[in-house]
Amino acid sequence: MKHFLVILIFLCSFGQLMIAQKINIGNLWASYSMKYSVNEKWKVYGEAQWRLDNYSSTPTPFLVDFSGRNKVNKVFSIKLQYRYRWVNGERNTQRLAIDGRFKWKAWDKKLRIQYRTRLQVTRVNYNGQIISGWRNKVGIERVFSKKFSVYANYENFIQVLKLKSFIRIDAPQFNKNRYTLGVNYKFKKNEFNAFYRIDQSLNYDNVLIHILGLGITRKLT
Repeated sequence: MKHFLVILIFLCSFGQLMIAQKINIGNLWASYSMKYSVNEKWKVYGEAQWRLDNYSSTPTPFLVDFSGRNKVNKVFSIKLQYRYRWVNGERNTQRLAIDGRFKWKAWDKKLRIQYRTRLQVTRVNYNGQIISGWRNKVGIERVFSKKFSVYANYENFIQVLKLKSFIRIDAPQFNKNRYTLGVNYKFKKNEFNAFYRIDQSLNYDNVLIHILGLGITRKLT
């Protein structure tokens, strides 16, 4: 039962959030990705993602990611990522990101603990606005078998710099907390992922975004 302690803490946090907040927004995310192992150290990824906001008049975003991960050693890896996000002709964005991830295994590899830090820079196409951010995520995963696992994550988002023009720059600020509970299931060369997520905005009072996510990853080799 001790393996579920962190997950129970996350569930309590979810309960407190839903009681404290008043405005709830629902989203559905769906994704399909492919993974290819170049060698023992390098993996490359491609992903297409669709996001539906049931409570907004904003057009549904469609995202495409391309990334590569290098396994530096047994614990640490680095990932480079490019993302293009379609919303409409004026609000499309491009993003570059670099991740550093630490991952540890315990209890005969049945418990996985990870910490990820990410630096990212986003450019809004129509006005050239630059937004840079720093994200930190901690997570725990309980592995029940070679096919099935359950995980819980917490992530915070920090806006480092928002350049609106040469004379207007927004100061750094915390702008979001993210809580996630999910499951992974592997079958043959495919991995199915489902999660429930809460995004807590720190810029708008009494607002929570509830997200249901479904995804499939195809292993090419």
